[in-house]
Amino acid sequence: MNSLSPTQEGRIINILDSKARHHDHLPYTISKAGLAALSLALAQNTKKKLTVHSIALGPILPPTDGTVDEELLDTVPEWSCCPLESIQKTLVFLLTAPEFINGEVINVDGGCYLS
Repeated sequence: MNSLSPTQEGRIINILDSKARHHDHLPYTISKAGLAALSLALAQNTKKKLTVHSIALGPILPPTDGTVDEELLDTVPEWSCCPLESIQKTLVFLLTAPEFINGEVINVDGGCYLS
């Protein structure tokens, strides 16, 4: 891994899926788990020069065919699709947060990750 120069700083924000923990779709779960592991490893190894975070999203948009998965409804308290503004605010927070905050996964999923 290339080291950063003493004056170089940056931020990485990876997009995960809070549902990936449920192991419904093995290839998808493995790819998101790998991305989560990469995020943590980068956060641990880049010290204060680079902050690395992840946003784990839940349902974002309603189904285009008008149907709703009843199992999904049971996993989200007060179910509704995540407003894009919530994702935007989380992203802005992570882009402007103090460098002292590093390696976090923020679930923006209406509580899906709790079930």
